[in-house]
Amino acid sequence: MVKFRPVLSFLSLILTLVLPACFDTSPAATPDAVATETAIAFAVVSTLTAEASSAPSTPIPDAFPTEPFDATVAASSSDVPAATEPPPPTPTAAPPTPTPTPPLFDVLPVDGDSGNASLRGQQDINEGRYVIIPNVPSGSISSSLPEFREWLAFLVEPFDPAVGNRAGEGIRQVNFTIVNEDQGGETVYTRTEQTVAFCAFGGGEPDCNVFVFSQNDFRWPEGPPLENANYRAIIEIIPDQGESATWNWDFALRDLPVSPQPTHDEIVVEIVQIGWQSLDPVVTTDLVFQVRAYHSAYGSNDGDGIDYVTMLIRNSRGDIVYQKIEQNAAYCAFGGGEPQCGRLPLNQIGSGPYLLQAVVYAVDGATQSIETEIEVP
Repeated sequence: MVKFRPVLSFLSLILTLVLPACFDTSPAATPDAVATETAIAFAVVSTLTAEASSAPSTPIPDAFPTEPFDATVAASSSDVPAATEPPPPTPTAAPPTPTPTPPLFDVLPVDGDSGNASLRGQQDINEGRYVIIPNVPSGSISSSLPEFREWLAFLVEPFDPAVGNRAGEGIRQVNFTIVNEDQGGETVYTRTEQTVAFCAFGGGEPDCNVFVFSQNDFRWPEGPPLENANYRAIIEIIPDQGESATWNWDFALRDLPVSPQPTHDEIVVEIVQIGWQSLDPVVTTDLVFQVRAYHSAYGSNDGDGIDYVTMLIRNSRGDIVYQKIEQNAAYCAFGGGEPQCGRLPLNQIGSGPYLLQAVVYAVDGATQSIETEIEVP
């Protein structure tokens, strides 16, 4: 807006100086006085004029625009800043690749060896003869007599240097046998593994199975109850060619629930296998039928005080379709038992319900029997 204030002030000053001179009836001023006042007024006017001329001026338009406002034109005017595209996002660095967590395991030497000394594992410990305990930090388990209270898992990784240098190369199979050292070497568990990793309780693709005591009613798989005792794992390594090797590894089970003992001398008998490594009454693998029996007056090992066991299979009408007398532990319906029972393929027995019976005869003349119903699909 134009500043009109200095101009109005200038006019007011002129009127102040002129009008009194026109109408003043007082005596006329002397020439010197008039000159002085005129000089002062001129100086004031000059100052105000200079002040007004120094202020920025804005031209007053002759008239307002008569054309209607065109928003398109206004938007394209160079006075309006052009719209700009937002800057592209700053690329962020890819997150670092997480460092894989190394597997947890401990390595324990075996207690001696026999047979083919060239068979070994990949670790440089005890000339390559050792067992691996998975799921535990290195050095966390005693190597003298390791103790287990809730679970057990171990494996071996042998190879034949004449064939290769990776686990399993040149190895046909590994046989695991666990015996109770406090019960005169009683066999409580057996398994044969032909796939790397050679895990005592199966698995290995990618992890070994863990034998959790509470999930197995504190019994060995298809075997007797667990005991707070010293055990030995006998590990037989059989190569594709050449002599086999046997590694022995001792360990102990501790702080387990104590199994109830017979209150008087009696025959104890239990079924430990129906199908192959299974107690499932619906048999989908080969039929095995194995029992464990002993007379408590003579001991608690399989076969103690037992003369023989008669193994029977009956059909749905009660007819005997199979019978065998077993005189040696383990008592298996189809023979064997050292270390594995014989098996009957299911294609040699018709489908339907069957009754498995075992009649145990002790050396003192006492008898005991056990039976269970099964279904063959």
